[in-house]
Amino acid sequence: MKKLLSILLCLCLVFSLGTMAFASDEAIGEAASGADAALTITDPAWALSADGSYYSLTNVLYCTNVVNATYQYMNIYVPAAYLEGGECNGYTAETAPIIIENNCMGWNSSSPSGANTTYLREGFVFVSVGARSRNAEEGTGKMPAPVVDQKSAVRCLRLNDGVIPGDKEKIISLGSSGGGQMSSILGATGNMAAYYADLYESGAAGIVLNEDGTYTSTIRDDIYGSMCFCPIADLNNADLAYAWMWYDQGATSVATMFSGTVEFSEFQLALQEDLAVAYCEYINSLGLVNEEGEALAFDLTEDGTPDPRSGSYYDQILENISDALNAWIEAEGYASSSASGEAADSWESYYATLSDPDSWLAENEDGTWSVTDMAGFLNGTGLSRNKDIPGFDTFFATEEGNGFGTAEEEGVHFSASVAAVLEANYDEYSALEGFDDQDVDAYIEQANREDIQEQTYLMNATQIMLAVAAGEEEADPAQYWRTRNGTADQHTSFTVAYNLCLSALAAGSEIDYSLVWNMGHGSDEGETTGTFIEWVHAICAESGDTAEAATDAELSDGGWPMSGAGDTSMDAYKSYLKAYMDCVPEMDGHEEELYGLIDAENFEAPVAMAFENWFEENAMTYDEFVAADGTYALHYFGVTSPAA
Repeated sequence: MKKLLSILLCLCLVFSLGTMAFASDEAIGEAASGADAALTITDPAWALSADGSYYSLTNVLYCTNVVNATYQYMNIYVPAAYLEGGECNGYTAETAPIIIENNCMGWNSSSPSGANTTYLREGFVFVSVGARSRNAEEGTGKMPAPVVDQKSAVRCLRLNDGVIPGDKEKIISLGSSGGGQMSSILGATGNMAAYYADLYESGAAGIVLNEDGTYTSTIRDDIYGSMCFCPIADLNNADLAYAWMWYDQGATSVATMFSGTVEFSEFQLALQEDLAVAYCEYINSLGLVNEEGEALAFDLTEDGTPDPRSGSYYDQILENISDALNAWIEAEGYASSSASGEAADSWESYYATLSDPDSWLAENEDGTWSVTDMAGFLNGTGLSRNKDIPGFDTFFATEEGNGFGTAEEEGVHFSASVAAVLEANYDEYSALEGFDDQDVDAYIEQANREDIQEQTYLMNATQIMLAVAAGEEEADPAQYWRTRNGTADQHTSFTVAYNLCLSALAAGSEIDYSLVWNMGHGSDEGETTGTFIEWVHAICAESGDTAEAATDAELSDGGWPMSGAGDTSMDAYKSYLKAYMDCVPEMDGHEEELYGLIDAENFEAPVAMAFENWFEENAMTYDEFVAADGTYALHYFGVTSPAA
């Protein structure tokens, strides 16, 4: 009991820090109340569905400075039980996970969708968020507008915690294709100060402008989990990844939607090869490590150039494809589809539909199969590329290029990685058929602009999480990550999603990565590698088990977690504190301050231990601590508050 009391006292100390951090400047408090008051929902007009199964609250504004009313709002859908005092699938209004969906496919702007009754039946609160992006009118969707809008929605949900059902500590983002990218950037950049200026300009909740021109946040925008279906992510390197995937597949043309079949020029084919090598150099620079702790990289040739088809990274990608195939065979996926689009009655008959399978498939001693060659796999399963060279940041600066630059610019080049290859090989390329110096010069100049590079960084979850892992960036990435790509996805390289997961792993998150055999571009994941719904239930149950275990350990005098008895990660620390906090009525309503102050800089494990020891040695009661100057403990251990 004495140990539990000391923990409660420690929480009170954290609360006193919150007062110091957020109430030290009266002007800041006044500024914070403006947007927050306008976005506070006081009398929600919930509408019951025709079948009585759910309530909806639609056209909810999540920011006060709406510049594009077509997109900047959200729709909220809640199982009826939560507003009627009941449960749904074991969840309550307080414990239900919140699925926050965006529909920014193709990096396009999107309006909120209707209710997803599948998720509602599972007990999830479903929030569909509209967001500005590259095709928004009058340039209102320039990057990083999509993530600013999503963050604003998350902040609005937390601001209205008492009105909108669902556990605001279990927000899970969801998106597919370009929407998968938007889900990834929301998941990677929790509480990242680089977005505060844009959030303030947008009129998001909890962002205030200080007298010195800096910004302070009083509401968090981190989320619990991120689900990314076939994400068009790491966009400034996406052309490198796509070139690597199709490196030696042999395509000399591409079938386009509007222009028919377009033959690649000599210049484009040379660029394709160099982009593939540049991708290998990029991967080798990242220091990626898989879940087994093995370093992933490409082998170098005798002249020091990376070999696109050799090395631990290449082997890992082939292994990922093989895992998808074996899971599909075990589930008898061939019974519903095949490379030719027709069902097969056995693995053997499906195998017969593949092109030259003996050259790229090998049977293992245990009866499983291994894909041994990337080009053989692509050609053998009948895949063909559907993008130009380059295909994301094209020479026409269209598509995704419309999302970058200033509001006045129709479209600009954004891939500094492609620009670097163009610049390094300029003289060689200029002698080849198809080279246009004006196009290439414009590409190099625009992609290297400082404002463009800042925009691409703020939309790149992979690079941001690797920077977090290296201690070069401050953000709170989602604790849980899941991606799914199909092996028949021709729209992007599925290595992009794998790199995304590895960056999350490096940043301390838990990942669930798999390819799905024969799945195309989209979210039709089937069941061979699990489902999104199963994953949501699992990670929410895992969190509940963690909190319960922490409480049980403490009540049985098992030891304060940060004193060495258990997981000492910052995420675990927050989970433990949440469990304790739930037992302290005095902490009601102060969760935002608490979590905003617990970070690696101010509350590392040794400091937490010191707090515990200090309380035990001084045998302070709750009333004694409240009456005391809480800053004494801080100065005693050499810790300063975030406000200092």
